[in-house]
Amino acid sequence: MVEALREAGRVRTAWAVVSRARFLAPADGAIRQLWDQVRFDLACAGQKSERRTVAASPVLPFVRLVDVTGESRSVRTDAGVRPTPHFTRLKVRG
Repeated sequence: MVEALREAGRVRTAWAVVSRARFLAPADGAIRQLWDQVRFDLACAGQKSERRTVAASPVLPFVRLVDVTGESRSVRTDAGVRPTPHFTRLKVRG
């Protein structure tokens, strides 16, 4: 039944069925495998919906500022981008 629901694209219903089955038989390996497959399907569906949302409203991680003189400069707005040396412990000893 769970396989048929997955193939029909009704992943949330398959999740409800396999969750109940897993509750009733927690040690069954076949149910555990189905549970993992349905969790994977749910994660894929979530990522696809996120991609559609991001594609609808693209946001660039930088902004170009132009002052009154016409000079421009780029400003990064994404967090966590701070270039640092990768090997801080490896220093040249003189």
